[in-house]
Amino acid sequence: MFSKGDIIMSEKLEVIYYPSIDNIKLFVVDIEYRSPHTHPEIEVLFVFKGNPIFMINNEKFEFHQGDIIIINSNEKHEIISNIETSTFLVLNISTKYFEGYFSQINQIAFKGHCTYNSKHKLLIYTFLNLARLYIEKSNFYKVSCASMVNVMFVYLLENYSMYDIYNYKSQDSCQNKLRLERIMHYVEENYYDKISLKDISDREGVSVCFLSRFIHKYLELSFQDYLTFVRFNHAKELILTTDMKLVDICYQCGFSDYRYMTQAFKKYCKCTPKEFKLRENISMPTKDFLGTTIQRVYDNDEALNIIEDTIKYYNLVEPR
Repeated sequence: MFSKGDIIMSEKLEVIYYPSIDNIKLFVVDIEYRSPHTHPEIEVLFVFKGNPIFMINNEKFEFHQGDIIIINSNEKHEIISNIETSTFLVLNISTKYFEGYFSQINQIAFKGHCTYNSKHKLLIYTFLNLARLYIEKSNFYKVSCASMVNVMFVYLLENYSMYDIYNYKSQDSCQNKLRLERIMHYVEENYYDKISLKDISDREGVSVCFLSRFIHKYLELSFQDYLTFVRFNHAKELILTTDMKLVDICYQCGFSDYRYMTQAFKKYCKCTPKEFKLRENISMPTKDFLGTTIQRVYDNDEALNIIEDTIKYYNLVEPR
């Protein structure tokens, strides 16, 4: 059954929400196919089952059960299950999570990927335990999750990271990445208000024309299409998680008229907001609303069972 945390994406840009902890999200998912897309978050995946093929920036990588896969922020990737459906544990984490104590994360790129080896057992255990804590939400779980995230990233940074800051091309790439993150953060913080491309160009100190081309280049969407997509995602989230009236959701999400929200739902869901609300409990896993991705997000009980079984399978124990 598709859970209320399922992701809806455009063909290029994925917008991720954080239902429990700011700037991180974890879930267990079956993926048959996932269309090429990007997101500003770093993504770390553990392969529970399958032999998935990843196309990362048009380069092909093959993975197997037990592997850990690292996707850099804003890195285009596509997932193709090979022979059987692949099952993953997925961590999406924004670089904003590290603000205040490790801002250098924005100048770092991860290279290579963690093919399964017994020496990585601590990393795998930490990742699985992070997911368990995130799902169970016991007392002080946010603090416990932070400790697991830091243990994971110390390992990944020591073994799979590199600084690109001294390369002119990389430095430009880093600045573009930071600008894109600022733009997306500003839209995310102000989508409910009346905002324009000029508001952002003034903040960035560039022309409207330059910023329009910049957004189209990196998001492959116009600014207005991106803003509408963000508003649509927030409206979808409110429909799934609240009892608010549709017209109230419309205005709270920044749509100036109910017709515009309806147009957005028809574009991305092929249905009206009312029809979307009525069909939210459909249990049969199908292609997502854009018809380009086949995936199923596990509910909490199912996810915990998979995590516990995997801990036993790899004979993982808490370090003393």
